[in-house]
Amino acid sequence: MTVQQPLFSETNSLCCILQDALVCHEVLQSVGKLLITRKTDPVIIGHAACFVKNLSYSKSIKRVVESPCVEGLLQALRGAEYLDEGALHCVTSCLGELVKHEEGSASILELMDELLLSCLMRLADQVEQTEPSFQAAVIIKHLIQHGTEWIN
Repeated sequence: MTVQQPLFSETNSLCCILQDALVCHEVLQSVGKLLITRKTDPVIIGHAACFVKNLSYSKSIKRVVESPCVEGLLQALRGAEYLDEGALHCVTSCLGELVKHEEGSASILELMDELLLSCLMRLADQVEQTEPSFQAAVIIKHLIQHGTEWIN
């Protein structure tokens, strides 16, 4: 009886892991650029936000946070008037998921300004769009818990 050699050696496995990381990085860069450049297109914003949200559940959270995706999501939030309820829900739920992670909160806080805070507060106060309103409140809560004194 002969022992079969594994299909992939340790070197090939490491190469595959590095290649996956590179592809993930390139995809996140592309998605981030889409979010930034197509911020008034609700279809693109909605799909990109859902894609980023799905990645934020994985071990890729650090890559997501280090990509331009967070900036793109926040810019989309600034232009919330261009988004339909579905796209707005995707953006706010994605940001709501990202702030649950230490790295996500820190990244969002770095990019936070008065205009974004005002958008979040306005969204949290809405009664017509319950899901984006709830997510905006979740984001504000997590940012406050992360230690922001200026949100008061």
